Parts: sequence; C-alpha cells; structure tokens
Amino acid sequence: MVSLISEQRAKGTPEDRLTYSIANVLRVTSDSPKPGFGVSHEVMNVAFGGKEGDDCAKVLSAVVASYQKFLKDTYRSGNVEALELIDKAREVLQKDLDTKEAAYRDFRRKTPLLWKGKDANGSTVHQDRLFQVDAQQTSLRMRKAEIRASLDAIESALKGGRGYLEILPLISGLPANREMITTTQLNSARATGEPWNTGRPARETLEEQWFNLQLEEGRLLQRGFGPAHPDVQALRERIDGVRGMISPAAARRGPGDDEKKWAEDLARLKVQLLKQELNDNERTDKSLAALFEHDQQEAKVSALHEIEDESRRADIERSKLLYESIIKRVQEIDTVKDYGGFNMHVLAPPKVEPYLKKYVLVLGVSLFLGLLSGLGGACLVERRDRSFRTPQDVSHALGLPVVGQVPYVRVDRVLLHKAGARLQAPEAEAYRAIRTALYFCSSAPQRVIQITSPLPGDGKTTLAANLGFCMAQSGKKVLLIDADLRQPRLHRIFGAAEGVGLTSLLAEKADIEEAIVATGVAGLSLLPSGPLPPNPAELLTSSRFKELLDSLRECFDFILIDTPPLLAVTDPCVVAPRADAVLLAIRNSRNSRPKAQTAREILSAMGARVLGVVMNGVGRRFSPDGYSALLSRTGMDRPLAVHHDGDSRPGLAN
Repeated sequence: MVSLISEQRAKGTPEDRLTYSIANVLRVTSDSPKPGFGVSHEVMNVAFGGKEGDDCAKVLSAVVASYQKFLKDTYRSGNVEALELIDKAREVLQKDLDTKEAAYRDFRRKTPLLWKGKDANGSTVHQDRLFQVDAQQTSLRMRKAEIRASLDAIESALKGGRGYLEILPLISGLPANREMITTTQLNSARATGEPWNTGRPARETLEEQWFNLQLEEGRLLQRGFGPAHPDVQALRERIDGVRGMISPAAARRGPGDDEKKWAEDLARLKVQLLKQELNDNERTDKSLAALFEHDQQEAKVSALHEIEDESRRADIERSKLLYESIIKRVQEIDTVKDYGGFNMHVLAPPKVEPYLKKYVLVLGVSLFLGLLSGLGGACLVERRDRSFRTPQDVSHALGLPVVGQVPYVRVDRVLLHKAGARLQAPEAEAYRAIRTALYFCSSAPQRVIQITSPLPGDGKTTLAANLGFCMAQSGKKVLLIDADLRQPRLHRIFGAAEGVGLTSLLAEKADIEEAIVATGVAGLSLLPSGPLPPNPAELLTSSRFKELLDSLRECFDFILIDTPPLLAVTDPCVVAPRADAVLLAIRNSRNSRPKAQTAREILSAMGARVLGVVMNGVGRRFSPDGYSALLSRTGMDRPLAVHHDGDSRPGLAN
C-alpha cells in the first residue's frame, strides 16, 4: 500500500495527493479481542488527526466504508475462483475414478480368481484345495508310518526266533493290522475265492474270542482235565465253530487237522495284507504329491492376482475418499460464495478528541534517550573503574582480611614536635585498632613483621612509624628496621643520623649498640638503613641478616621491618621468608585492584604469611560506616604526632 501511494504521489494528481496526505496521517493499531468475540477475531483501532474534528470523523467513516467494500470484493472474488478450481478438479477426479473402476471390472472378468466367500475377504478355491491335499498327504503318511512300524515289529519278532503262531496275538493286537483288514478284505476275498463277508468289527471280535477260547483250553488241561473230559470237548467244539466263522475253509477241515498250521497261515496272510496296503499307500502318496505341486503353482499365480486386485481396490478407495472431500468442499464454498468470508463490524463511531502535540512526544522520547545515554555512560565508567569500593571488596579480591583503615590526612599539616599531643584523634584510634588486630591475629605471637606495599606512595613507611609508636605506647619494646636500602625515610621522620645502620651491621663494620638509635619515644628504637649499598638484594640475602634478626628477637618484643614496594624491586621477596608475618599497605586508587592482586600473588609464591591489609587514605566513598564523616565533624584530618628532641619536620606519606 505504501508503494502504491508513492507511485500515485509521483503522478501529481490532486486525488493522489489527497490520498497520500490521508494515508500519512492515518494510524491503525491492533488491540486484544473484546469480550464476546472469538480468539480469531481481531480488533483494530483507527485514528486520524486534523485541525477540524468533524472533517476527521467524516474521513474515518469514508475510510472504514472503503475498507469494507474492499474486503467484500476481495473475498467474494477469491471464493468464486476457488470454486471454479475445485469444480475442475472434481471433474478430473470423476473421470479418473470411472476409468479405474472400469479397468478393475475388466481385470476381474479376465482373471481366474474365484473367492470362496461373499467378497474378497474370503479364501480362494485354489487355497482351499491346496489345504485339503496337504491334509490327505499328512494322514496317508501317518498311516504309512504305522504300517512300517508294525512290519518292523513283526520282522524283529521273527528274527528273534518266534514263530508265526507265537506272533499271531501280536499281529492281531496291532492297530495297524486292524486298519489293514478293513482296507484289503475285499481284494483278498477276490484273490482267494473265500467269502470275507464278516465286517471289521465282527472279525476282530471273533479273533479275540478264538484266542480267549484257546487260553481257556490250556488252563483246563493244566488243571488235570483230559482230552476226553466233557468240558474240554465242549470248549473244542466252540473253538471249531469260531474258526469256521473266521475262515470257512478252515471249518471244513476235520478234527485231525493241525491247529498250529492253521494259525500260522492266518498270520502269514495278515502280514501279506499289511505289505500290500503299504504299497497302495506309496502309489497314492505319489499321486497326491503331484496334485499338490500342481495346486501350489496355481496358488502362486492366484496370489499375484490377489495382490493386483488389492492394489486396484485400494487405489479406487483413495480416489473415492478424495472425491467425497472435494464434493464436501464444493458444497461449503457454494453455500458461502455470496458471503464475503470476513465479518467486519464497526464497534464504535468516530469520536472527536484533542490531539496530542508532537513536541510533547518528542520531549518524552528525548528524555528517555537522555536517561538511556546516562545509564550507558555510568555502566561504562563502572566497568573501567579498577579500584576498591568497600573493605569487603578488598577481602574478596585478595583473600585477606582488612585489619585497619587509616583516614585520609593532609600531609602539609603533619607535625612531629610533640609526642602524645593528640592521642585521642580518630587517626590515632585507627592505628590502635591495627595494633590490637596484630596482637590477637593468631595464637602464636608474630614478633617480626614485615611492612610493604605494591607501589611507592601507598603509605607503608608512615604505617610502620605510627604503628611502632602505638605498640611502644602499650608498653611493648619495639624496634623499627629501615630495610628500604634504596630510598630510606625512617631516619628523616625521627631525625636520626645517616652514618651507621643496617648495612653497617651486615657488612660487620659496626656493633648493634652503635647502629640502633633512640627515637625519643619510650620503648621505641630505630635501626636506620645506613650507607646505601650498590647491591641491596645480596646483603639482605646473606646469612648475616638472618643471624641479626635472631639476635634482635632476644632484645625486643616486636620488630617492624620497613621494606621497598613489591612491584618495584625484589628486596621485599628476600625479606619475606625471614619474617614471621607480612602486613600489606594499600592506598586506594583507580588502578589499585590489579596491582594489589599481583602483590598478593608474589607473597603467596614466596610462602609468606600475610596477616592482612591496611587501607591508607580512606575517604567518605570507601568507608561505609561513616568514619570519614566523623573526621569532618571533628576537624581532625592530621596524622598521629611523634616526638623527637623538639625537632619539627613535615611528615612524609610513603
């Protein structure tokens, strides 16, 4: 729409310019659905600004009416086009479905595929016949196995020395033999000319009766009855009658005929009949196997036809489903083809309200951008600030406790001419707090304490002097050693001579009594640095320095050693292993954090025991407990005074 307006404006017609001016002022925003409307409904707020309120209302009404007409025309034409496309697709699909159904009917007519059920869900004729042949083969092979088992049993008995008369009960009791008689009795009758008119069940019963009567005759003879006994004669008459019923030819034999010979002939006959049935079953099995092979081939061809039939039916079913969905869609579109498809209602008529001036909006935006810029600048300054802000920040960064905080003092007011004149000043209390922390920092007393700092100007020398003074005030015997052999300052603070000192003792050019001087403070002594040597580190590394510290331990309660800064020279690293503990003095500055961390790492590498950190020059920003505010109220912003023979010198903060 924007590109269209731009093109119309380029033409320069009055109507185009009017359209462009309206579109440039018109504001359309989307709002959440009102109660009673569905989730798919969208509410739009339309606003137009101008000098005359009535004209603005008319413009809005015209815009809304034009938009309604646009929606109606657009969606109506879209539905008509969709209906035409769907109708064309329906016709194509109808022809395709008719073609597929005709091809399927032709396929079923030409294919020898017969279903046993009512539809294609049943089994085919080939499948049923294949199953029947397989069942017959199975039954016949089981019968062959039974006959072979019977013949094997008979053959084993004959090989074992038993005669036909002895195995006759075995042959008659075999299930295979009883099945055999039923199958072959007609053929046997034709071959022998004897009437096999007795059925299988009756014949089996007669044979059982004949065997039972034979057994009964044997029992009578064993009991002592003679052949002429009436019971034996009656039993033999019954045996002849049963035998005659089994075989008429045997019945025609006289009384003198051999009974055993007759039984043996009967047994041989049954064995021959078993063998004949086995041969018949072999021929029948071969015929069934050939029939099964033929039906199996027919079933395979039928299976291929079944697969094709199923594929055709599935394809037709899919086409029907698609056709039904298209018909349903045509009915839906035909129902709403005269309806726009987008229901638009005007919820409220145009309402004339005062228009907010542009400069108010510009002012608000400017204020927001100004605040955002200030916040960004503050964050940038915060990130670039590498100083400490609170004592907790120091402890967290260095892993050391803050044992004291010395307030900021003006150096030009430091006076050393009157000892104890201002012992109640806040800065004096700060040094006393450090003294107390050193006394109770551990269970074992730390008598030799090295005082150093990361950089020059951190106030380590002032800390050593004032801390020694406070310890001496508490009744301790304290010795200050100026081990800064590059820029010594303790002798100037206390007004001592520069001649004899620490270097003289290490070079064995003086005695301890000559080198140690008094400071004018009871209990506080000073060992100046002495003449500056060309090799300070080598002197401090010598065994003479360790021996000197051991001998001084016996004379003083505490020994404070002032050493150079850690990041300037290596002298403090030499002294640290010989001291009992190290006190680190830090003056907070913009770049003090990384320097202090480096100094801490150096001391850790040397294995030094660091008691803690003393912050020098603490101001209002660093002290959250209001300590510097107390200094401002009292007006006491000078350091502790130290006396030396009435001489007054300006204090040096190092």
